[in-house]
Amino acid sequence: MKFGRTRRALRVTFIVLILWLVAFVPTIFGLESVTTPTTLPEGFVYVDEVIPDLVQEIRYYGTNNFMGRPVDGYNTNRAILTHRAAQALRKVQQELSGKGLGLKIFDGYRPTRAVDHFLRWAADPNDHKMKEQYYPDFEKKDLFRLGYWGT
Repeated sequence: MKFGRTRRALRVTFIVLILWLVAFVPTIFGLESVTTPTTLPEGFVYVDEVIPDLVQEIRYYGTNNFMGRPVDGYNTNRAILTHRAAQALRKVQQELSGKGLGLKIFDGYRPTRAVDHFLRWAADPNDHKMKEQYYPDFEKKDLFRLGYWGT
């Protein structure tokens, strides 16, 4: 009997601890800003809501990009486009799917804070982490001037 109460008390304590972690840890560590926004500006959509079978690999969300780290403003592995652009891609996807093919996208709408992050990266002459993979034949300082990345 005593063992049963102890086990129940431990279970309740564990559940309370989990609820506390879910409620407070994101705020303590500043993770609440990482969540996906529930609403987008008028005229914009998540592409996968218009084209469910689209393959997305949003490179700036992760580390497989020219900077080698997540880019500011990319809070989810989902592309955002204007509704009109997403509808156009949907038509292409439908045509391709009839041939056993499909679209894969790596980027969409680019937030201003992402461009600001690119500029901060470009200003750091010592950051060449991804040079061999992404720009082996060029100097970092020339990439924007040559049009490889635009602001």
